[in-house]
Amino acid sequence: MGVSNEAVQAVERMLTTLRAERDDYRELAHQWRAMCFELAQENQALRDRLQEPPRHYGPPAGA
Repeated sequence: MGVSNEAVQAVERMLTTLRAERDDYRELAHQWRAMCFELAQENQALRDRLQEPPRHYGPPAGA
């Protein structure tokens, strides 16, 4: 008993769909990694700023 041509075509269509979805998820993962990298850099910059001595603007309080 063989496999019908329709069954083969249906499986090929499913594989094509799955490959397209896989590619979409890969692109999303790439975008997420890039965003996480940017957020980590911003986080480090903020941490660095917190370590700096305070800046005084204008005359000292009470002057």
